[in-house]
Amino acid sequence: MATALSFCGLLTAFPFYFGPAKSNNPWPVGMGMGMMVIFPVTFIWLATRRGGIARWHEFWRFYELKWGVGLRGVQWIYAPLAALGAVSLVMVLWQLAL
Repeated sequence: MATALSFCGLLTAFPFYFGPAKSNNPWPVGMGMGMMVIFPVTFIWLATRRGGIARWHEFWRFYELKWGVGLRGVQWIYAPLAALGAVSLVMVLWQLAL
């Protein structure tokens, strides 16, 4: 499910390049890359919130063991991409309002 949501996040940029109101700026690409992180992490948070913070940590420990990547390393990639997505979303919405 998280993988599918990651691809759905990437697809959020497509309407801004191939839709009726075409864009010539890079903000939709940044939004798509950020949503690739935000959508699945939000889903995982929603799925594990019932078990509390222990369940959240359990998932990320599973992620570390399955993929062989430490959580600290993942944070260096996920956090900037999520920030890029949030900033890009604000910029895209701002440009749509103009």
